[in-house]
Amino acid sequence: MQNNLQNMYKRALDLRSPWVARWDDARRYTMPSADDDCATLFDATASDAVDNLAASIYTLLTPPESMWISLVPESDLSPDA
Repeated sequence: MQNNLQNMYKRALDLRSPWVARWDDARRYTMPSADDDCATLFDATASDAVDNLAASIYTLLTPPESMWISLVPESDLSPDA
């Protein structure tokens, strides 16, 4: 069991390794720190895209600030009675 888990973990690391360099480049260009070589080259496209994505997802949700449903007790006049 332990050997199987170790093999699965190693395979997951092997599948992940090609992406690590890309993720690091994306992080350096969107959130540069003072010691990064690309600190002078900053692109806000990714942070703007995250804001747009969050706003788009929020518009698909039920608005928390307004009443969106009204529950009333069933009566003899209701169509489903």
